[in-house]
Amino acid sequence: MPKQDNKMPNMSESPKRMKEIEDVFDNIDNYQAGLPLIKKLDNAGKIIEVREVASNYTYNEREEPATIEEYKNWTKKILADKFINEFKNQASFTIKIDNYIENAYQFYKHQPFFYDKIGLFWFWNFSDKKYVCVDDVDVMNKLDRVLGFNGQTVSRSVKCNYLEAMKRVGRLKQPKPAPKKWIQFKDKAYSLGSGQVYVVTPDYFFTNPIPWELGKSTETPVIDKLLEEWCGVKGKQTLLEILAYSCYTDYPLQTIICLHGCGRNGKGQFMKLLTKFVGKENICSSELDTLINSRFEAFKLYKQLICSMGETNFGILNKTSLLKKLVGGDMIGFEKKGKDPFDDFNYAKIIISSNSLPTSADESDGFFRRWNIVDFPNEFSEGKDIIKSIPDVEFNNLAKRVIEVLPVLLECGKFTDQGSILERREKYMLASNPLPIFIRQCCIKEDTEYVSYNQLYTAYVKFLLHNKKRRVKMGEFKQALETDGFWIERTSKADDEGLFRSGNWVVGLNLKKNYADCVNYEPVSTPLSYIGSGVESDTQSTQSAQEKPEIIDFLDDFP
Repeated sequence: MPKQDNKMPNMSESPKRMKEIEDVFDNIDNYQAGLPLIKKLDNAGKIIEVREVASNYTYNEREEPATIEEYKNWTKKILADKFINEFKNQASFTIKIDNYIENAYQFYKHQPFFYDKIGLFWFWNFSDKKYVCVDDVDVMNKLDRVLGFNGQTVSRSVKCNYLEAMKRVGRLKQPKPAPKKWIQFKDKAYSLGSGQVYVVTPDYFFTNPIPWELGKSTETPVIDKLLEEWCGVKGKQTLLEILAYSCYTDYPLQTIICLHGCGRNGKGQFMKLLTKFVGKENICSSELDTLINSRFEAFKLYKQLICSMGETNFGILNKTSLLKKLVGGDMIGFEKKGKDPFDDFNYAKIIISSNSLPTSADESDGFFRRWNIVDFPNEFSEGKDIIKSIPDVEFNNLAKRVIEVLPVLLECGKFTDQGSILERREKYMLASNPLPIFIRQCCIKEDTEYVSYNQLYTAYVKFLLHNKKRRVKMGEFKQALETDGFWIERTSKADDEGLFRSGNWVVGLNLKKNYADCVNYEPVSTPLSYIGSGVESDTQSTQSAQEKPEIIDFLDDFP
């Protein structure tokens, strides 16, 4: 092979050429080993003297020293050219297009892959250190490029033969399952059991790397400050546990996580923090209604760490069996469109960020015990994206913190301040349909009692606002009353002063004389954290909390 020109090549390569080089180095795991050793640097970080790149590729003195990054790019191109030329020379003598099985094995040497029993191809991604799901087009494009067939595989018969050969070889090359106790951080896997750190290789089926390295400490002052401002001291620990649990490729804690609160309260920023830490490639998005009613939607959760859901509809949740299976550690059915259905376990944590939850037709403890509703009680003024203020070193330190928090969480078996099943039931009711709680605390239930519909609605709105819940419309309030067995009559009734008034009256209910003192929610057993109360924060807060909104009387709004 002719000797390469040792002058620095033009750095402004064409996009097509740069793509070819990147494709080559997708197949070279440790090309850095071929980089030269830099002997001397000047104060500006530029190269003064370097060692030999390879036996036939040297870099002599140049008038203007190159930067380290520029020199790496130059070396990368030289090695890429060498790899391409040597491989093409070899391929021209040894590779025949109709040698399907042997060529599939040859392809595997440069691109580890496998074909699972579900009928999906998986390619090893060298840069991200994980397997990614690919389709038939990706398979044929990569095979054509690596083996240098230059489009000869377009023929239907050749393509079908190669896909069959890739399936057979790929089925024999299935990697071992990655242990559930291993948490992958970039190219390293940390064992929660032994505390050992392992180098990630294609021998194990890794799919969910956390895009941060293990830090040298667990100090995360900016993140801690934000978490505490959002949810208080106890809530901060819960949010840390959610961050840690989201990295785990199993679902031992059978919990649906709901970040609950009105607008501008930090739950959206927490989701941004979670996404940046876990990596957006490890998160899918869905809707509660779609997930329950569409047979293909559940596949989006397959091999994902988190399923994120936004605002839910304010209807009635009638089907809960799939939802309970997704978080219950049960085998569920997945189906990818165009593929055969299959059964497997889900480990994508379902996290809902909403200011309300749908009313559930399932009144069983099995449904309510699965909920962990985290309240975000404060309101903050609009401003900059505060997640950008977190230095990257804190995300590395958060990774180290996760491996300390997660074993304790798994051993405990529940999140901090999650409460008893009865408390979880009450909390869900307060987030979905708080009317029964309002009636229990603020009303008298007697067949002989009655109250003005407008007056009752005004009191209920005060109750919702005081407890920072979504204000309902009058039509929705009427429907909720009828669901609970209270009907509105258009008639004349005596008011508190003994005067008869015509209007809409609710029969069987009346407000307690001191109902204004009862609007603050009191749970059945132990108090729930951060409902209707402020959160302590430092004098110089990362976010500026707004004052509590004034409770106004809505009676004047209605005739």
